[in-house]
Amino acid sequence: MDGDAELDALLAQHPAARAAYERRIERLSPTRTWTDVVIRALATLVNSPMDEQQFAKALLEEFVIGATTQNIDAMNGLVRGMFTGVRRNCSTTMLEVDDATAVTLKSGAVPNSSARSLWTQLTSWRIAKPNLYSVLETQSRDPRFAPFVHQDAYGVWGLKPQPLPEIILKLVLGILVAPLKATLTVLGLALACNTCRVEKYLMPVLSISKEYRAAWTLYWGKIWIRLALFGLGFLSVSWIKLDHLDVRKQAETETEAPVIVSNHMGWSDILVHMSRSWPAFVAKEGIDKVPIVGYISQHIGCIYAMLAIKETSKSAAVQLKDRISAKAIDPTSSVRPMLVFPEGTTTNGRYLCKFKTGAFLAGAPVRPVVMHFLNQDYVSPSWESINIKRHIFIMMATLFHKVICYELPIYYPSDAEKQDPVLFAENVRQNMLSYCGNHGVPNLIPCDSTLENKLEYHKLSKATIAEHSGKFRKSIKKE
Repeated sequence: MDGDAELDALLAQHPAARAAYERRIERLSPTRTWTDVVIRALATLVNSPMDEQQFAKALLEEFVIGATTQNIDAMNGLVRGMFTGVRRNCSTTMLEVDDATAVTLKSGAVPNSSARSLWTQLTSWRIAKPNLYSVLETQSRDPRFAPFVHQDAYGVWGLKPQPLPEIILKLVLGILVAPLKATLTVLGLALACNTCRVEKYLMPVLSISKEYRAAWTLYWGKIWIRLALFGLGFLSVSWIKLDHLDVRKQAETETEAPVIVSNHMGWSDILVHMSRSWPAFVAKEGIDKVPIVGYISQHIGCIYAMLAIKETSKSAAVQLKDRISAKAIDPTSSVRPMLVFPEGTTTNGRYLCKFKTGAFLAGAPVRPVVMHFLNQDYVSPSWESINIKRHIFIMMATLFHKVICYELPIYYPSDAEKQDPVLFAENVRQNMLSYCGNHGVPNLIPCDSTLENKLEYHKLSKATIAEHSGKFRKSIKKE
């Protein structure tokens, strides 16, 4: 008895199953066999959030396979193999199935012809792999990766296929507008750099007081950084101060908090903060050697560290604590406040991850800030899980961006929080979340994802991209 005849005999005993099967067949084609239906179901899994149990149920119940005692074991193994293979985007024709089932399927010794036919079509379908973007989109659905998925019209990793008018628009703007924007950005940074040089080398010769020199650099530095932001397309940079919501009214007497903590979305965040408060920050080791930007970072007193190395990371934490403590003792000193992104990594601007303790070790008051990009559904300035060159081009080929920054009331730690940086960090985070969704502050979703989750996501996605580009197989051969 061939596969279709066996299926007809089985369905004759189950009218409800036959009705469901016939409805599915009618939606596809009257000439489709039941194996075709299963293959179609498998193809839709790539864009489906099903888990393994739901997928197995869809195949075993809705599509009525593996419903006889003779082939139930082989079919169950095949279900597991199909699910694992699609989810992991296997590049081989043999999907990942347990050893016993794999031997059975490879040899073709499956109890009936229907299963053999299904296996033949299944392996053929695997050779024609789903497109790269579909696979990346499926991988990004893991809840652990949610804060790190690039979310705008350009999709996951900025690789979503775009309509022809959008491609033409970006090419035209990239040729005509991007060079002008880049020139303005570099000009703004160069003027800010020269302002720092004038303060350091020229003003002491003219016997100008240290206080006036610091005030002069602060005033002009912020203006030139704002010019650089204008060049990047930030036509609107708004700051909304919410000190009036502080029931203790302590913030009214505080001129400047020694540390600013903010959510972090990308390379433009620091420029946004510099245009407001000209803060120092913890920078990656080597930034001080970058032309223009490096000199500015040295002048404002940045702390340099290779954060991936524990020893330098600990050293940076000690320096950070000392700097914040010094500013807390003398808030009116010319030492710039420290800007810290306590999440320890960037997100897509829709989540707030757990805070690290570096900014809270000194037990000093902090100024929480919530940043929000207004047009991020089209082109997000968030540099999150996207190639840096691609992101800069898309940013430069977009006419304008808007950002609103909400300065929350200064948070004064209790005695318990001063003694426990972990408690202090979590309470500040909860304080920021309490404002989100209220007083005009956009909502941020709390999450427990970490930098390790982000690195796992990047490793998975980059391996997929390399595999589809052919580089993955080449590297395997070299090894």
